[in-house]
Amino acid sequence: MSRRPSPPDAPSPPTAEPVAHRVLAGAADPLVGTTLAGAYHIVERIGSGGMALVYRARQIAVGRDVAVKVVRESTGRALGPVLVERFRREALVTSRLSHPNTVRLIDFGEDRHGRLYLVLELLRGRPLVDLLAEEGALPPARAAHIGAQICRALADAHEQGVVHRDLKPENVFVGDYQGEKDVVKVMDFGLARLVSGETPGLPARRLTATGIAVGTPLFMSPEQRRGLEATPASDLYSVGVMLYELLTGHVPFTGASLEAIHAGHLNEAPPPLALEGLPADELVLWQDLVASLLSKDPADRPAHAADVAVQLEALRAASLAPEVAARASAIQPRPEVPAPLPTLEKPSPLDATPDEPATGSAAGWLALLLAVVAVVVSAMAWSNPDAPHTPRPPPREAPATEAMPWRALEPPELRTGVLDPPPARRARAQEPDLWTPWTSPRAPDGPATCPVTRRCPTPR
Repeated sequence: MSRRPSPPDAPSPPTAEPVAHRVLAGAADPLVGTTLAGAYHIVERIGSGGMALVYRARQIAVGRDVAVKVVRESTGRALGPVLVERFRREALVTSRLSHPNTVRLIDFGEDRHGRLYLVLELLRGRPLVDLLAEEGALPPARAAHIGAQICRALADAHEQGVVHRDLKPENVFVGDYQGEKDVVKVMDFGLARLVSGETPGLPARRLTATGIAVGTPLFMSPEQRRGLEATPASDLYSVGVMLYELLTGHVPFTGASLEAIHAGHLNEAPPPLALEGLPADELVLWQDLVASLLSKDPADRPAHAADVAVQLEALRAASLAPEVAARASAIQPRPEVPAPLPTLEKPSPLDATPDEPATGSAAGWLALLLAVVAVVVSAMAWSNPDAPHTPRPPPREAPATEAMPWRALEPPELRTGVLDPPPARRARAQEPDLWTPWTSPRAPDGPATCPVTRRCPTPR
């Protein structure tokens, strides 16, 4: 799809080269190969604008690549103090912003030759204008993702009291960072205006005369065209024009002259937003959002950029919902395989690992047979009374002086006849001793008798 036409009377917009490091054609640049301010070694030129040139440089102190923006000498001589103040304004404004979707300022200064320079983070990717020129209209989900990031960067700037005033695809950089696609960086705050009062180091006087339009004609708000004060609502109007171009591939108002473009933005309603293949309910939401952003009256536009970012994220989620559902349905679930039942079979010797010796069934049966034989032999030895056995050693016989009558060894209850021995004890006393002969000491006044049964044991 063709790129938006450039009005014949409009100044040519500055060209922003993607930091794929394409060296610009033309005569050799005198700054390339030199060291700026003793701190930045200029490697190559990567972009040019109406007021400044952009270089890739190496920060000597820390060894990292940066982008250096240097004011053109011809422009500096022509504009003089006004350009110096505007350049300082861009540096001070950018230094106040720290949102991830805003380009980060590293340094600002003037070298010994009087050249003003800005040092910014080096962006990797391409400007949004190049993306549109190569791909044309973007899918609604992708357009919503890019637009939401732009609005979040603007919300942070508006909270800091900063109005961009020149928002356009040339000032939006898109790249891939840390695995995330289409990460946005809003840059070029050279025409930004502070609305929160004076800033230390920044002059309070206006750098643009009242009644002079500031911005790019294709994206300027109606109040900027009338020379009125730019407000955060003016930035949101530019966002509406960019969203229209992201979705359709062209801007809403075109013409053969600047007057025709101005007339469209001031008096005409934008053409209806037509998106093929989009559900009717989502199309209505897109149309309502873009129409509210392109309202002629700033009071009819959304109040905050953060609110627009929330609406765009919701539209992105709605656009991605069918795609996510389709991917989920395309994934075939794995069939459930029942777990195998545990087996009690002994592993085969062929399945043995090299570190584990194989064991066969014959060895198992042999071990079982030996165990049974050992049990049988032990049982036979215990059941045979004639089997030889090792007698216990006889106890040491007490000396004659230690001999005592058996009556003295009886319990008192037995000597008095109060208690008879129980039948169990009597039965155990009558059982023969298989291990040792009776060796009770003999009393001096009679034969040895059992102290329990009062009978003489049967000799063997």
